[in-house]
Amino acid sequence: MNLFDKYDKKQSFEEHTECIDKHLSNFFSDNEMTVFHEIVSIDFHLDVYFVNSIKYPFNILLTSGMSLFEMNVGDSLKNPENYKFAELMVIIPKEIEFKDAYTEYKGHGWIISMMKKTARFPHHYNTWLGIGHTIRANEDFTSYGEETNFVGAVITSIYYI
Repeated sequence: MNLFDKYDKKQSFEEHTECIDKHLSNFFSDNEMTVFHEIVSIDFHLDVYFVNSIKYPFNILLTSGMSLFEMNVGDSLKNPENYKFAELMVIIPKEIEFKDAYTEYKGHGWIISMMKKTARFPHHYNTWLGIGHTIRANEDFTSYGEETNFVGAVITSIYYI
């Protein structure tokens, strides 16, 4: 079975990506948002929104596509249905920006690559991600890219006052 077969047999929740776009449009103007669309996907379509908000003192990266499929949460949690869908968001400093076209091999592109790799993780390994989970960049603990020393990520909740 190849990766395409695996996702063809799963129920897809395409409406989630539309809801994300609509939700963001309620809070940010088109001038504040750039969507890094995936041109070719080896498994399922995953985009990343870059929000350069004039309202907040930080920028935002947000996945759109992780919630196309349910994660395999299992029965160990109370109310596992509450954890089946997720997207990832990273708050980054204002000085980190991206050109209109994303490339993982230049500048801060490793951040977007990290998000996409992490968003695919629960679907590739038939598991789930939630608050407190950690993900390493590579099995040998090398960094996400030459531009950074980061070797992993932690899933947390974000509160902004």
